[in-house]
Amino acid sequence: MTKSRPDTIADSFIRIVEGVAFMLPERDGADLSCRGQAIVATMPFKGPVSGSMALAAPEALAVEIAANMLGTESNAQITPGKAHDAFGELLSVIGGNLLAALFGNVPVFDCAIPEIAPMTTADWEKLGTDPCALLFNVEECPVLLRFQCNA
Repeated sequence: MTKSRPDTIADSFIRIVEGVAFMLPERDGADLSCRGQAIVATMPFKGPVSGSMALAAPEALAVEIAANMLGTESNAQITPGKAHDAFGELLSVIGGNLLAALFGNVPVFDCAIPEIAPMTTADWEKLGTDPCALLFNVEECPVLLRFQCNA
């Protein structure tokens, strides 16, 4: 049985977040409401198909992700720059694995360096209603992952 694209995207996201950020994401029970400032990492890609990926979460969760990825004992050691770098790196790893899961290991894709930006409430709500976005619950925080291919 072939997995659907949303299932493949979800499986890749969950596997990478568990293995790289040492967190347990869930697809069920996620609440779209975001408490605090949110950030988004975006990464366009080119290859046999072109498109973009976006990963969005509350900035406080990005700090926790960075602390886990860097193996620090305290979130207080994580600067906003380190949190943003780790969040972008997480998207890069998710993206590379996701492209291989969807298209195989043979095609070559050129993925740009992820760009990190703050999100307004309107940006968050727009991404949350995007039909290409999936909502996850990570450490009781909402996380949005959008994968979009251009025709």
